Amino acid sequence: MSTETPQSPAEQTAVFSTLRRAGVSGAESVVVPDVVRAANANPVGFTRALRSLTRFVTPGVGTKPHNASRLLGVLDDISHQLSTPSPELDYLRASADQFVALTEVGVGAAVKAGDTRPLLNATQNAVATVPNRYDTPAAQVAAAVTLGKIHSLHDRDAADLEFSRARELDHARVIRHFYVDMGAMTYFSDATISSTDATADIASVHDSLRPYDAAEPGARTSLVISVDPRFYRIYAPLLYFYAQQLPDLDFSILICADRGRAKELITDGRRYMNALRTLNRSGRMTNVHHYVLPVPRFVAEAKTFYACARFLAAPRLLEKYENLYLMDADLTVDTHPKAFLASVSELPFAAPRTGGEAALSPWRRYMAGNIPLHRKVLDTPVLDDVQRYLAVGLRSRSSWMLDQNALAYAIERSPSSYTNLNEYSRPFRAPSFKVTWEQNYQA
Repeated sequence: MSTETPQSPAEQTAVFSTLRRAGVSGAESVVVPDVVRAANANPVGFTRALRSLTRFVTPGVGTKPHNASRLLGVLDDISHQLSTPSPELDYLRASADQFVALTEVGVGAAVKAGDTRPLLNATQNAVATVPNRYDTPAAQVAAAVTLGKIHSLHDRDAADLEFSRARELDHARVIRHFYVDMGAMTYFSDATISSTDATADIASVHDSLRPYDAAEPGARTSLVISVDPRFYRIYAPLLYFYAQQLPDLDFSILICADRGRAKELITDGRRYMNALRTLNRSGRMTNVHHYVLPVPRFVAEAKTFYACARFLAAPRLLEKYENLYLMDADLTVDTHPKAFLASVSELPFAAPRTGGEAALSPWRRYMAGNIPLHRKVLDTPVLDDVQRYLAVGLRSRSSWMLDQNALAYAIERSPSSYTNLNEYSRPFRAPSFKVTWEQNYQA
């Protein structure tokens, strides 16, 4: 019988805090016996702490390489001493092993060159070298996700097979637990997208889009932002201020709610606009246009629809505007955007391409927060492909990152229609301070 003194809750919290920081402060800060004791006593707290390590040991998340070997060793030591197996730890160990193997052959350079051979050899050699690290379903999920990412650089069908295998094996829901690879849940083959008739779903979204006010466009270009009621209340003050300062641009705000809820929000928003005009004496905001777009019944996760709504509304808005700039609500502007918007005004379609190792993940390869569109995009398959992909994925649960999967799909199918937005000096940025704004919001 063990005579070891049990850890207090405070001691367990301290141990887990050290484990959470191990990716930043270093694996040598972790005292394995203390972690094992805490994990055996509090498995839920342990798996939550593991989540903080994900970005340090998951291929295709970070943009810069680093040495994860010591952290892998710590995870192995913990695993060998746990009294009860942990699927989350099995997944993270296998993911870390894949991360180390791929780092040794240079992920970023291989992705940039589009050379999958060294990456495939590295991941397969890792499994062959320590096969017992991959003998649980959760570990096999990690290996399949990594293989899917590698194949996605050149072969969507091969990638889809691996991601499908990962989804089938994931009985413990480790992909959802660690979250960073949620894109694996909505990565589909071309055959899946092509064989699914999404016409009715797309049409239902188009038909449900309603302007709240009947004002005509006052500019050739509109910024387009889609929000749920929470994000509207957090970010509308900033958006209205920018609209006031940029009268030569229209702002199209899509509120993803029913008309009654939208009316309540817009009424409060207009009170703010009037107060702002009185306070700063910088003009009325006649360039703000509100649209109501309820979440369709076929959508499994409303949060995903909020992010995708601007892509689904784009064809309708391009009937009014020559140019659209689809953007996240939480972006700030660090320089006047006039020159930038003029420089991209003739591009049918552009999106930022991710650099470094993160580009290994198809759902991080192209970012959805800054998307210029010219009406010429309607002469290409791009928006049709994006919308079909979205309509298929919106019926799935755990669909976060769906919009960026849809971008990757459309760009693969129409590479000549795509321009890398990183070639242009972009004035829109996501400030880290936004986290505070969201935490301060009171429903």
